[in-house]
Amino acid sequence: RQNHFINKCMLDFKRRKKQWVLLIDVDEYISFNRIDDDNNQEPDFPVEKAPDGIPTLMDWTWDSSEGVIKGWMIDNTLSSPTKVKTESLVSQMQIQPGGVVTDSTGVSYYLRDDRAFRDLDALDQPPEPMPTLKYVLATDSDELCGEIFNDVYNEHGDESWVCLTVDWEAPENEQKKTNIFHGGYVVEDLHQRKYFLEKEQALWPKRLAVEDAKDARERLPR
Repeated sequence: RQNHFINKCMLDFKRRKKQWVLLIDVDEYISFNRIDDDNNQEPDFPVEKAPDGIPTLMDWTWDSSEGVIKGWMIDNTLSSPTKVKTESLVSQMQIQPGGVVTDSTGVSYYLRDDRAFRDLDALDQPPEPMPTLKYVLATDSDELCGEIFNDVYNEHGDESWVCLTVDWEAPENEQKKTNIFHGGYVVEDLHQRKYFLEKEQALWPKRLAVEDAKDARERLPR
């Protein structure tokens, strides 16, 4: 299970073009010291919702080459999410889920924790009969690849490795791209055919009961 998690973690960081990742044991953790060196004041920790008067950015990404954040803005004045790109940021300190950033024009944005938010409405099963993709990966050419099951379109055998061409600019797909590794969602290919992405938790090995674990240990070579 740990090797599976580490593999997924590194793939996710590579997809987000991160330059380094720290891998630690599951019984350890690391915490950043966020003390401001200028006045020794501890800044606000990440918050669960946007402060009053500050719009929310969802499905946001940090573009380090431009020094801006791109995403979809939502607030009470908008009838639907609006695609936006900030101006250059005043500080990079709060570029994190639950942080509040301010750009050079003085506009502030709340960065939603998309993964936590989407886990709330992720599906355990397809909402209707359709092919299911497991162990999903995204390629640089915007293809979506994985093991397919119940392929009612092309009749691939179960566990066949297939790649789909997905139009990520389509409204039904674009806001899901940042969360494909967690699964629990339906996407459409260029032919408007629907596929269900298996929820990642469903792929985890089942946890053994204590008695089953003891029995397995007794059968190990001595």
